[in-house]
Amino acid sequence: MGWLALLEGDIDEAAGLFGDSLRLASSLGAREQILICLVNLADIAAQRGQPVRAARLLGAADALREGIGYGPPDITEQEQRTRIADLLDENDPALVAAQSEGSLMNLDDAVELALSLASSQL
Repeated sequence: MGWLALLEGDIDEAAGLFGDSLRLASSLGAREQILICLVNLADIAAQRGQPVRAARLLGAADALREGIGYGPPDITEQEQRTRIADLLDENDPALVAAQSEGSLMNLDDAVELALSLASSQL
């Protein structure tokens, strides 16, 4: 449902739904689902004009993907990452640093960062 809300442009609804999904996935230890939620919430952060938070969440998602040995992003995620990249200046040193910081976050901190985005609205 979060994905549909995101496609319809209802960013606040999508954030809330992905937050709910992330809470459930986290409580179950479902790391692949946590990964999906992190990427979706990074997309929401980018759309809300929060590039540093988006970069941190992407860094955390990439580290989680590597840590669980999850394959490369599927077509949908690749398209989403392209949309995020269009919203972010990937050459901005602050965003490069933020993505690096995100990749060093432990999973609990990454989930907390993502949930703080999910619970806030513009």
